[in-house]
Amino acid sequence: MRVIASGFFFGAFLLPFFSQLPNVVILLCLLLIPLSVFFFVSHPFALSFSHHSSLVKSFALLLISILLSLIYTTITAKSIIDTRLPVEWVGKDLTVEGIITNIPQLQQGRWRFYLTLDHAMFIQNDSKEVLVPLKGKIKLSWYHHKKTNIKTLGAGQKWRFSVRLKQPNSFQNTGGFDYEKWLFSNRIKATGYVRQSTKNNLIEMSPWYDLHHIRQQLATKIKQLSNDNAIITALAVASRDDMSESHWRLFQHTGTSHLIAISGLHIGIVAGFGYLFIAAIWWVFPALYQHIPVRIAGSSLAIVLATLYAFLAGFTLPTQRSLIMVIGFVISLQQRQKTQTLTTLSTAIILILIIDPFATMSASFWLSFAAVLLIWIYANRCQVKPRFSFIWLQLTLSFGMFPLTLFFFGSASLISPLANLIAIPWVTLIIVPLILLAMLLLPVSSLLSEVLLQFVSLNIDYLLMLLTQLDALPFTVLNAPFLSTTLLLVMMLGLLFMLLPTGFPGKWLGLLLFIPLFIDQPQGVQQAAFRYTLLDVGQGLASVVETKHHVLIYDTGPKTHYNFDTGKLVVLPFLRAKGIQKIDKMVLSHVDMDHRGGTLALLSEIKTHEIISSNTHFLDNYSIKNCKMGKKWQWDGVTFEFIYPDIDSLFIKKKTSNNNRSCVLRISNQYHSLLLTGDIEKEAERLLLTTHADKLRSEVLLIPHHGSLTSSTSHFIDAVNPRIALNASGYHNKFKHPANKVVLRYQEKEIPIFDTVNKGELSLLFPAKKTALSMTSYREDNLKFWHRR
Repeated sequence: MRVIASGFFFGAFLLPFFSQLPNVVILLCLLLIPLSVFFFVSHPFALSFSHHSSLVKSFALLLISILLSLIYTTITAKSIIDTRLPVEWVGKDLTVEGIITNIPQLQQGRWRFYLTLDHAMFIQNDSKEVLVPLKGKIKLSWYHHKKTNIKTLGAGQKWRFSVRLKQPNSFQNTGGFDYEKWLFSNRIKATGYVRQSTKNNLIEMSPWYDLHHIRQQLATKIKQLSNDNAIITALAVASRDDMSESHWRLFQHTGTSHLIAISGLHIGIVAGFGYLFIAAIWWVFPALYQHIPVRIAGSSLAIVLATLYAFLAGFTLPTQRSLIMVIGFVISLQQRQKTQTLTTLSTAIILILIIDPFATMSASFWLSFAAVLLIWIYANRCQVKPRFSFIWLQLTLSFGMFPLTLFFFGSASLISPLANLIAIPWVTLIIVPLILLAMLLLPVSSLLSEVLLQFVSLNIDYLLMLLTQLDALPFTVLNAPFLSTTLLLVMMLGLLFMLLPTGFPGKWLGLLLFIPLFIDQPQGVQQAAFRYTLLDVGQGLASVVETKHHVLIYDTGPKTHYNFDTGKLVVLPFLRAKGIQKIDKMVLSHVDMDHRGGTLALLSEIKTHEIISSNTHFLDNYSIKNCKMGKKWQWDGVTFEFIYPDIDSLFIKKKTSNNNRSCVLRISNQYHSLLLTGDIEKEAERLLLTTHADKLRSEVLLIPHHGSLTSSTSHFIDAVNPRIALNASGYHNKFKHPANKVVLRYQEKEIPIFDTVNKGELSLLFPAKKTALSMTSYREDNLKFWHRR
């Protein structure tokens, strides 16, 4: 079993490293080799000639399992990709019908929900319906409109919508979240929004037995009785969208985020309470022992309650993984056998990978199984007095999960052991049981449920107060977003060495393998060289300039609503991944939100010495200096100069558009140059040609205004005469940037355009020598089979 589980695991683990899906026919042909070896070695004739037949047989079985896992995972991946939205239907008005399969969330006038499709159609001008080959689940947004006469969307309802969809897409940046990977692993075939149309109609109401309808009803009732306590709703039915950003930050900084998810810990606690409940009844009524053993009755109720709680969490793939683990251990205990952790773990791995062959792509998978292994190591290798066992187990888990937490999330809480020592028993023994009891009492007495939930709410308030005090301590979080896979393996080796049996000499030397964590740093920039990184933020602009000792931010990207702030989602993770802890100058080219939307997110997290813009009055509580033409400085042998706008000119004093007020910055060393243009348009380009034509010439040009028709005049391009042009725009953006005519202008002048839509983050190194600059594309360098082509 362990050999088969190892093979299944390695097969599923290997597939995410492929940029393209492997050929199933080739895999099947390869499978014949270990199959032949296995059957040959298993034959009695072969056994008489070989002294190593068992070893060969095990190795052949391992290869068979790996190849079978690869074949199964590849076929599953291909079925997901083949049923995605075809590219020819992107951006067209489609009519879809389907069932809402989650609890819809209403935030800032926008509904967000999943729709599992019955079918999708395109209606031609002659009213002929064309079936669109799109199946499965899509993610939709529905913005409120005066003509929208719908107060509440219900889980389980069947709707007809007029929608515009696009293929799964995400920003591709260093340190950023791979949203395309998340969409793929959650089987989401397209994203889009609902159009305002008379076709938007409710077809059927939710059936009473629909799982998500029941969860939504419970969530609504719990919110009413608990004064909209979002944490209670999260622990009751796994609806976490209403939790505030401050709460998420607090849980992350204290290493207690896992307590807010309905995880294996919570499901295990529910199962344990079920077993204890039966044990108590059997103790009160001993005659029951004659009919059924307590271990069988208790284990059965434990499995039932654990399954019900998993359903309350929406029975998502992570919840299914946790449930399988819990059921496996309960069954082992039921059989009155000493729990064989590795056997149970092996069985769980096989079941999990059959249900979800992409489980290894999830951080929760690794963290869950690492926790189980650490508990097994602790139980089998450590000899600690019972009264200290919980404390030492918690310390083992916190320290053991430290490398994985750093690897997956780029940071780890240094106060996590203490915070969890308090929070785990508080949440699992008091808060969660009382929430479940309150839900059980809802049909009987709303008053009792309300009393319980108010008491739970009070407990949560006190817990948050305590966590806030812990978070206020100095040095609570270690940031190491540049942790490499090699460094992770070195740290895990050190950890395993330290977890050797008690009495093993020199175990403390494992700590030495953690030293590279504190000395390993990203590679910097040489003297007189500079690096420019154009970040992939969609329809907007955010970029970073690095010299040997300084950092300049040129625009911070768009912010459209609470959950979409590229300063927080893209720029901050990039800076942390690069080990950048301060910003020397932040240049906000102009006041449009697609260029400065992420500013506050950056200012709240990273020390910024100076803010510069063409408008000095749009940020409260912050001093902003003007990017006046002629302002010039040098950093580490690199020259920075604003060549526009002329604040004192009549042109600026008139009613000039925000775009034409953009700060134009030229960056150069002895051999190379870069021109950053913001959103300037034809008027500003003409003025630059008049006043600074001699300073426009640059090796690299950031295309003005995302390639809009209002910019990039032929004379301006000739004056700059770039060898390379960069463009920042969004995938299938509503402005159709870059315009075809603008692209054609650059092509006619044989100037290649590199766009963030197709390339993701673009990083250009301008060397201090008379050698060609180098450029890397994050999307191309990290392309995987699930990514948009």
